[in-house]
Amino acid sequence: MPIWGKFQNAVDSVKRVLADCHRNGIYVTSGLMLNPRIDDLPYIESLPRRLSDCGLRVPTFACFEAPIPGTPNFLRLAAEQPPALLPNTYLRDLTGYTLATHPKRESLADFIKGYRWLKEELYSRRHRAAALAMETPRFLAHGHVSAALLETLDLSRRGWRPRPDRTFIAGTDTVPPESTGVPLTDADFDSHEERSAVMEPWKITDARGRVLPQWLQPTKTFDKKGRISAAARALVD
Repeated sequence: MPIWGKFQNAVDSVKRVLADCHRNGIYVTSGLMLNPRIDDLPYIESLPRRLSDCGLRVPTFACFEAPIPGTPNFLRLAAEQPPALLPNTYLRDLTGYTLATHPKRESLADFIKGYRWLKEELYSRRHRAAALAMETPRFLAHGHVSAALLETLDLSRRGWRPRPDRTFIAGTDTVPPESTGVPLTDADFDSHEERSAVMEPWKITDARGRVLPQWLQPTKTFDKKGRISAAARALVD
């Protein structure tokens, strides 16, 4: 039965494709995305079973649906009242690994609690061992030793190591390491203003969760000389 009308999620079809991959020595990786506007705790708690049923037991990643500026989904959420996006959301919060929209069926705290539980469950040693016990023999039965070794190595490294300082909530989550690790200095910019336009975080919503007006229409990022445009500079908080 398709989940939420997505016919590509039919369990029998996924099983059939995975069986073909195992016969041909293809190691399949997959991702899992939660939609806070649709998913609730009972559904989240059912995901380990659903993944085991279809054979995609341990996803490569588990993330949130992120409303990317400029997409129809972002504009729909921006138009909702009360605001659908979380307060003080920055562009860096829209990677999928930080929740940026209000859950519709659960409280914010409960949804994050469910997400943490899901990560702990899916990437537990027990769950990964069960995946290896079921899938590795299928590769070996068809003589695909390299695929079996790749899966073993991948799953052994896929444990979840939670950081206690992370909230997973836009506006309050920890700063991602890549935002402070860019090897640029003041000499790489023509002015302090230009440096700020490039390096400082770009805010998407205000303190009430309302999308700032400059994100509701296209913005030219660079001028003809390749410099940061005036419109792009205005995006910096």
